[in-house]
Amino acid sequence: MSFEGNDGLRQARLRTPSKRMLGRPMSQGELAAEVNTWLQRHTGARTPVDARAVGRWERGKVRRPNAEYRAALCAVLGCDEVELGWAPPPQRPAIVEEQIGPPRSSVVMVAAMAEAIQAADRKVGGGALYDEVSQYLTSTLAPRLLDPEHAGSPLFAAAASLAQIVGWMAHEAGQDVRARAHFDSAYRLALASGRGELVADVCGSMAHLATHGGEPAAAIRIAESGIEQARHAPGKTALLGRLHAMAARGYALGGDARRASVALSSAHQAVERASGSEAGEWLAPFDAASLAAETALCLLDLGELRAAEDAAQQVLSLRPPERVRSRALAQLTRARIAWETGAVDEAAALGADVCRTAPTVHSMPVRTKLNHLGSRMRPHHGVSEVAEFQALLSDLPALGHSRPREEPWPI
Repeated sequence: MSFEGNDGLRQARLRTPSKRMLGRPMSQGELAAEVNTWLQRHTGARTPVDARAVGRWERGKVRRPNAEYRAALCAVLGCDEVELGWAPPPQRPAIVEEQIGPPRSSVVMVAAMAEAIQAADRKVGGGALYDEVSQYLTSTLAPRLLDPEHAGSPLFAAAASLAQIVGWMAHEAGQDVRARAHFDSAYRLALASGRGELVADVCGSMAHLATHGGEPAAAIRIAESGIEQARHAPGKTALLGRLHAMAARGYALGGDARRASVALSSAHQAVERASGSEAGEWLAPFDAASLAAETALCLLDLGELRAAEDAAQQVLSLRPPERVRSRALAQLTRARIAWETGAVDEAAALGADVCRTAPTVHSMPVRTKLNHLGSRMRPHHGVSEVAEFQALLSDLPALGHSRPREEPWPI
């Protein structure tokens, strides 16, 4: 008998193991309790979700729960809004919607949007969502920061987090000038929120962009500024790991192997201490796979190719298949290593593998690395693997980009 209603939500619940009954899927009542717990932790509100409410959602009696409930369900079930049947594919996202009824908390709305963006970003990259979310930030959220009824530390923190997310989306779209401007805004909003750990988190993003732009001295300076901020935020060891990793990237890019090694060691120690703990509110997650990706790039810049290959392989072992963008970047790191060692056929095969997934990835960093690899391969077009890679690469749709211009960093 076919099931009518929201089968995506129902199947996601049935795939989620129960915490109460070993070997059984999560029940409707257990899902309701988890949703209530998530909302209380993130909003401070006590909500009346019960098994009957979950049943109505699954039967399609309520076709699209409000933003708070959607965010909670996505977080509890580990899915995005597409998988749960409430949004079109990320290539044509519908994250910002017209609000009907009493206005919801601005902070909760930002949390719901952040959940949806991050779920989509893990699969296809944030470039596809940039225009819509940027418009929400500037036209809807920014005016509330000047409204005494809405403004305050929590809203400034939420706005800083969203500005940082928009900066990453601009970077994914190849708009690095805009990315820098968004990170600058996020930094100033984080300062206004009075939350040092959020200031430090934005420093991590700025340092990453500086390494991408070939500015090792700026990356080191910004990362070290973030480390000082994070030292005064207890329990933020994963954040310290991220900042030490960004400092290591700067040192490696500048050819300072000794300091890069020291910074990487500090990053690994911090991430190990943070293992199993959740990222703080509004902070970007940074886990063992994230550190492995940064380690691989550091070692590659230092010419330690075998160790870099091991780190890139670790990314692939830790990231599940649905983390398409993260795995594509790891594969491209491996392709560059293969090229550096003279294994042209292996490098081409890895590039071809990424090309087969790249049409679903709206990420200029992925596309730029692919194009660089393709340029290096041109003299070897007679190799069969290279010919296949070049054919797949030429079939990919074009992505627009903007060239970053030289502007001073705010730190």
